[in-house]
Amino acid sequence: MLWGFIYVGVFILVFAASAIIKMTYNPLSGEMQVHWNDTVGHVYSDIAYDDKEQNKFDLYVPADNTKKSYGLVVYLHAGGFSTGDKSDDANMLKWLASKGYVAAGINYTLRNENNPEASVYTMSQEIKKKYSSCKSGSGKVRLQSR
Repeated sequence: MLWGFIYVGVFILVFAASAIIKMTYNPLSGEMQVHWNDTVGHVYSDIAYDDKEQNKFDLYVPADNTKKSYGLVVYLHAGGFSTGDKSDDANMLKWLASKGYVAAGINYTLRNENNPEASVYTMSQEIKKKYSSCKSGSGKVRLQSR
């Protein structure tokens, strides 16, 4: 019986500590923080890759256009395919662009009451289509900025 109280007490203590850390810790602080301006990069917002309203992406392009080619990071926002938005991860995408990557934050059709037919399969097909659009879109943006 005593061990049961100890286990429950330790669980509550660890749970409370992890909740406090999650609420107060910002992983994009310190050296991961970017003071975004035109000298760091440029954001091309809401580029459509399909006819659906949700099917848009933002492209974060580094200001340094001296390289012959750039790595492309296609970033899916968190939310389990039912919530979230590409703008939720703007700081991460800005950080990637500040490190010399072209970063694309994409939206896709979320499964919710407005889209009950959406499934992981249909979303993966949208994401596959987005990848091609992000790749071709980043090439066009790169050429225009030179």
